[in-house]
Amino acid sequence: MGIGSAALVYAAVTALIFRNLLPGLATHIYSDLGDTLLNASILAWNAKQLPLTEAWWNFPSFAPLTGVTSFTEHLLLLYPIASPIVWATGNPILAYNVVFLLSPVLNGVATYALARELTQSRAAAFIAGLAFAFAPYQSVQLSHIQEMMSFGMPIALLGLHRYVGPAAFDFAQARKAGHDVRGRDRDRARGGHGVQRVFDDVRQRAREQGAVDGHGRERVGRLDVD
Repeated sequence: MGIGSAALVYAAVTALIFRNLLPGLATHIYSDLGDTLLNASILAWNAKQLPLTEAWWNFPSFAPLTGVTSFTEHLLLLYPIASPIVWATGNPILAYNVVFLLSPVLNGVATYALARELTQSRAAAFIAGLAFAFAPYQSVQLSHIQEMMSFGMPIALLGLHRYVGPAAFDFAQARKAGHDVRGRDRDRARGGHGVQRVFDDVRQRAREQGAVDGHGRERVGRLDVD
């Protein structure tokens, strides 16, 4: 399965999970009305102010304090997605919901790309994207869009991997090293069994010579070993 097909599957799963939200994208919001509305207002603020300017840093809250934007998440990663929606519709709730529904899809696609690069397997990449996009821990972060939009992590790891180079981590060599370690473990295990056999032979000889009784307790005496 290619990355495009995987994205469609992730989108379908997202639509199925949040199907009750779809009819009210412009008016309703998922989860509680605390951090969700705060984040929607931050998206609206980002669309109205040029990011990182003096005006942008002064979010209209906690007057007369300044620099209030630094008190919470700035959500600038979402600027290219949310701001055009706010500009076109004037509706930050719609922008928030679009970003909200895109989160699992983008997380899955980014993880697919990383896993595909590392494993060279489309099946493994698809499963990795599915697992990351819809992991159970996401269910406790549904009111925190900054937590849900985590596609930057796999993209950063993918970029780091390509920067360092595939030769820096050779999976074939890693598998060979794993086989070597297992082989050494087997050798040690066999060696351990060999030591146990020697110990049993010594104990049996001691028993025959009367140095150890039938319960394995030592008796005073001398043990002759060939």
